Order: sequence, then structure tokens, then C-alpha cells
Amino acid sequence: MRFAITVVMVALACTSPAHAADASPKGTPAMLQKLAPFLAEYNAFLRGGEPKDCTTFPPLPLIPTCEIEVDVWLVNSNGTDYCVTQFPAETKFNRLTRVVWKLKDHVLTSGTTGKTYNIAFHDSYGILPYRDRFGQVLGGGIGDGTTANKWWYRRFNLYTDKDPAIVYVPLILQTLSSDENDVGVCAVGDPRMVNN
Repeated sequence: MRFAITVVMVALACTSPAHAADASPKGTPAMLQKLAPFLAEYNAFLRGGEPKDCTTFPPLPLIPTCEIEVDVWLVNSNGTDYCVTQFPAETKFNRLTRVVWKLKDHVLTSGTTGKTYNIAFHDSYGILPYRDRFGQVLGGGIGDGTTANKWWYRRFNLYTDKDPAIVYVPLILQTLSSDENDVGVCAVGDPRMVNN
């Protein structure tokens, strides 16, 4: 059940305001109508991290590494623990760059239930570009290229074309440390990479 609720939360958080205006209130589930006033704030929170500037590197190395730290929390609702993350709304680039997203915490214990969870990027799909018109986001994998831990994830921004809105969705898992079959998806926003 936690997985399904989180996926709905993620889908709602990633909904473009332009599409929301097109939706008809007719037939909207009552629960969704109750949530609607909070969706804008919820999405703003998920993308509320400090903007990141990956344009200030010296000429060497030829491919610099830009690290993006990601806040992670556990919140409890009706006895169920949920993982919530916060990414920078946008990260600016001006050259070919290795990007490494790093979870600030990767083991969290609920103050309500006492359960401990491992928080990690999905091995293969930790960062999913879903609007990348010029194919700027390439590669991918856990770690930073030298260390293969699951609370870091790396990709390259090729920077061969300018694009003000390369949009991606992180896929971060919340796994109960005592039962690897008890797994859910952390709530995430839809941050942007900006190629100036």
C-alpha cells in the first residue's frame, strides 16, 4: 500500500500546472479534491533545495564533477513511514560535466515506529530524464565512478546543446532494513538541469 500511495504522490508532484488547468473537476475523486490545495506547496517543497551552480569550475580537469546533495527525511502518516526528498529546483551548466547526486542520509530510523530504512538510488534508473530534447543526459550508475555505493548516483551532462529545461525524475527506494521485500519509492519532485 505504501508503494501505491507514494507513486500517486510522485505523479501528483510531477504534474505540470498547465495540465492541471485542462483537467475537469467533474469526476475528480473526493480525496484528490481534498489534496488539491496542497499540491503546489508539496511540489515546491520537493524542488525547494538551494539552486546549484555547476558553471564555476576551473579549466582543468576537462570533465569536472558537480556534486548535488539531496536532503532525505522520514515522515509518518497513520502509522506508515514515508521517505521524502528535496532536490534543487534547477542546476546550471556551461560545459561537459559529470553530475553526482548524493543522498545526505542513507539510513533513517522512524521516530514514530522505530523502524530503520535503507535509502538508495535504484541501481539502473536512479535519475530518469523525461524531457531531454537534445539527448544531453548520458550514462548512469550507482556511485561516483570510483565508489559504487547506492546512495550516490552519477550521469553526464554532455552540454552539446543549450536547453533551459532538461527535466528529470529521481528514483529513490526506501527499504526496511530487516526485510528487503518491504520496499517503497521515496517522494520526489521533477528538478531541472539548465544548459546555458
